[in-house]
Amino acid sequence: MESYVEFIRRDVGRKIIKKLILEGELEEKLLKLIFGKKDLKNLTLSELKEKIKFLQEHSYNEISTKYKCSVPTAKLMVISICLIISFADYFEVKEIKFLDFNIKDLCALEKFYPEIRYSFEETLWKITLDSVIDLGEKFDFDREHSEFVKNIGIKLLDKLKGYHSLGLKDYKYFIIAAYLHDIGKAIDFENHSKHSAYILENTTIFGLNREMIEKIAFIVRAHTSNTKLESLYNYGFKGEELIKLLKIIAIIKIATSLDRGKKRRLYNEKINLTKTNLIIEMDTKEDFYMEKSSFEKQSKLFKYLFDLDIELKINRRFGE
Repeated sequence: MESYVEFIRRDVGRKIIKKLILEGELEEKLLKLIFGKKDLKNLTLSELKEKIKFLQEHSYNEISTKYKCSVPTAKLMVISICLIISFADYFEVKEIKFLDFNIKDLCALEKFYPEIRYSFEETLWKITLDSVIDLGEKFDFDREHSEFVKNIGIKLLDKLKGYHSLGLKDYKYFIIAAYLHDIGKAIDFENHSKHSAYILENTTIFGLNREMIEKIAFIVRAHTSNTKLESLYNYGFKGEELIKLLKIIAIIKIATSLDRGKKRRLYNEKINLTKTNLIIEMDTKEDFYMEKSSFEKQSKLFKYLFDLDIELKINRRFGE
């Protein structure tokens, strides 16, 4: 067991791993055997450690009798939990998650179990978002600003559905970019978009392959107002794929401009769409010059791609 953990250590390097994700039919059967009707999604590391104390104090025959299983299964049960705990202790894991989907489920998702597929994808997406937020926190990101950008951007995308062909995966690209667009500021404020993209290109995020990360890095690299449109044609994306990414970039540019000072000075947004114009109306109690100026710069790509005029109306609220 120790040699196996050492083998993993050499492969991934000595580092702290915040979350341990358990998956597979074997773990599901063994853990359900031990914990009975408990929802394994809520299983904690401390509960596993308490359970192993009992198992280590009893013989395999006693364990097989208690849990009504064979002696080989009892041995496998003890070894599996000991391995999980050894791995968690070595890498200083603080939290575990369990994906209770077995191999048969995954192989039959397409035709026979659409409800399981939806649940599985939702679970994976939540874990991906956890990984994204963990990465943001590592570089001291402003989560409230990122949430603001994400929420405004999703509302804009929904309002503009007739003007783009973005699907669920494209929405997820936007959400991840909204969370991570500023992480490069930990390295250099002025050129942070390039550094944000560089960090993304040199990291791993649960649930994202290399192609996905490259697309998100492309969006992040281009979100600032000083990015020239012609420079975006040098990254290998072409045709409809490029247009989709550019439209995501146009939306994130608008959303970031509305919180330029990162003080959430603008609020209570109302978005109205006509045949020729998109109007964003917001309230404020403070000076809004920074946001207004940034909006004018950042809206150019939007006008070019969506063939719509865009207007920001700000209502100054006095004495509230």
